[in-house]
Amino acid sequence: MVVPPLLCEQPGPHTVPVRGAHALPGDVGDGDLKEYACDRAATVFTIFTATLLCLHLYITSFRLDEVVFECISALSNSGITVGFITAASPFAIKWVFIVLMWLGRLEVVPVIIMVMGISKGIKDELFSEPPVQAVASTNRIDDEPV
Repeated sequence: MVVPPLLCEQPGPHTVPVRGAHALPGDVGDGDLKEYACDRAATVFTIFTATLLCLHLYITSFRLDEVVFECISALSNSGITVGFITAASPFAIKWVFIVLMWLGRLEVVPVIIMVMGISKGIKDELFSEPPVQAVASTNRIDDEPV
């Protein structure tokens, strides 16, 4: 990996050594790397979950690699198929692939954030106390006897 000279600096206490290149500052790309790793982990978990659902809901003669290929193809919206999903597939399998295609179109992490926001809004709505209404006082200062 060749590092452009603008990003390089002399090794110091806050640098990360890169094999075969100069040292990069420790804060360069940390956020991007974490975001990328989180996105890839969510994608792999989605593919794993969808594959398990497909194999659990539909007994088929297709091999595991073909089912994983179908799930990856649906999540990436590429349209390539080995024939696992057809018009004769069970209704539940069709919905798994519909959700996979929708997740692939919107991306996995933004959908997770959206679902978390909606669930937080519902939780706040259900478990919040009703607002206290001010009661108009009938005793006014002018009404008191002197």
